[in-house]
Amino acid sequence: MDVLILYDNPSLKPLADAIAQGAKELKTTVTIKTVAEKPNLAGVDFVFVGGVLDGKLSTQNYLTQQNWSKTKMALFCVKKTTGSLDTLVQALAEKGAKIEKNTFSTKLAGPLAFVGIGKLPESDLIRARGFGERTLNVAFDLGIGRNTEKSDKITGYLK
Repeated sequence: MDVLILYDNPSLKPLADAIAQGAKELKTTVTIKTVAEKPNLAGVDFVFVGGVLDGKLSTQNYLTQQNWSKTKMALFCVKKTTGSLDTLVQALAEKGAKIEKNTFSTKLAGPLAFVGIGKLPESDLIRARGFGERTLNVAFDLGIGRNTEKSDKITGYLK
């Protein structure tokens, strides 16, 4: 499975890396690119797209200009102020994208967080790894197989 992770702000790079770590738990091939690199979407099975949420998502113009027909995707963001991803999700769905219901959002910390520059707490990076793995599990109806390393780690695992 080929997974693409797109973002536009350097502060999102650690978050993109954490999501990639979670996705790699499922033995996927993960590519991380910035929106400015204008990556080719051909052959990609799933796309995670992130941006800074400040009223609207910073990658919204890029997203609404692409052909997402039948593309499975999920959104992640860091919040500067307030805003909702609902309008963007609706616009992408109208273009044929298959948006996963779960999204990931967090707030940046630090003195420049108000301009979209800051650090992410370690706990949010851990949550982002879980988001990457869980989102792909749901999108492709994958489960934790019996007699796998992961199932052995889960106490009381039943299927």
